[in-house]
Amino acid sequence: MNKLMSAAAVAAAFAGAGVYALTVTPVVSSVVLFAVNYRQHPLPLRLPDKGSLGKVFSFSAYQFFFNILNYFTRNLDKLLIGRYMGLTPLGYYEKSYRLMMLPLQQLTYAISPVMHPVFSDFRHNREALSANYLRVVRLLAFIGFPLAAFLFFAAPDALAGLVTWATFDNNAADAVASPFGSGCSSVVAQAVQENRNGGRRCFLGLFDPSVRPWVEPDVLSFVVPMSRFREMCGMMRASCLFDTHAWSKVRERINNDN
Repeated sequence: MNKLMSAAAVAAAFAGAGVYALTVTPVVSSVVLFAVNYRQHPLPLRLPDKGSLGKVFSFSAYQFFFNILNYFTRNLDKLLIGRYMGLTPLGYYEKSYRLMMLPLQQLTYAISPVMHPVFSDFRHNREALSANYLRVVRLLAFIGFPLAAFLFFAAPDALAGLVTWATFDNNAADAVASPFGSGCSSVVAQAVQENRNGGRRCFLGLFDPSVRPWVEPDVLSFVVPMSRFREMCGMMRASCLFDTHAWSKVRERINNDN
């Protein structure tokens, strides 16, 4: 089945579907899976009665609206980067963001399904619910906050924009530092320590020869700790990345190269 779905996606790509070919596999596999299951175990399809629907909605309304708001909050940065910086920086940003979130997702995906039914036991005791919720949040924050950093894998043109952005309001000699270290050190450890200290340094990395065979020959890493990224976002619009002839030419070349 997986091979068939992959073949369908490849065929769609050759037929000119472009990036939409990536949607073929999940969409077709979902339809086929539904059809097979429905054929083997047919169930009557009917709308739930208003009473049952009302009970479910009243219990989960806050979580429902939170998930909607959270979705757009978590994806707004990607929309802005794609709109103003181009598809190539967006691709590097998305992969870097997924790498950063991977440890947290493994933890939260395991905890969240368990916590929901546990917290439901305290639904009539708001003080106990609040106390236990804050206890879990502190635990997740203790584990997750030190990992908070934004990682970019960038070629020289993109690095030019990132470095200029990082030094726009910080002219310190080490505003962008490049201490030598292993691959993990350059993309994780240095940013974690800087974030703990509330520092403003950003880091160039992937200079370790043992790492170079595993990345593109013209790519380096650029890591921004969360403590600094908040500041940079606040003055991004005023930097050279917007409404300047020079960066427009560079961005055009980045897009043309891809």
